[in-house]
Amino acid sequence: MNKLLLLGIVFACSPLAIAKSTNPSALELANKYQCRTEGCTLVCKAPNGDAYVRERKIDQARFVALSSGTVIYRLKKFAEDVEVVIPPGTETCQLQNIR
Repeated sequence: MNKLLLLGIVFACSPLAIAKSTNPSALELANKYQCRTEGCTLVCKAPNGDAYVRERKIDQARFVALSSGTVIYRLKKFAEDVEVVIPPGTETCQLQNIR
């Protein structure tokens, strides 16, 4: 009986934990970018030094850096919205063709 009660409490609290907003002090930097008519390109460099294009033809981009070191690129393209999350210490990326 106690296990069922405990399980019920856990399931009741789960939506509240998920709905909790992000800590505003975790946000370190946020910038918005407009791209030229041909679109921006997100170029990343892997830890081994190889550079590659991660996304092309971006119309707008939002750069968000968290205090944990995680970087989030929120990209708006013609028919879709893409979110690229880069954990700290894995790779570096930069936007090219910014207006």
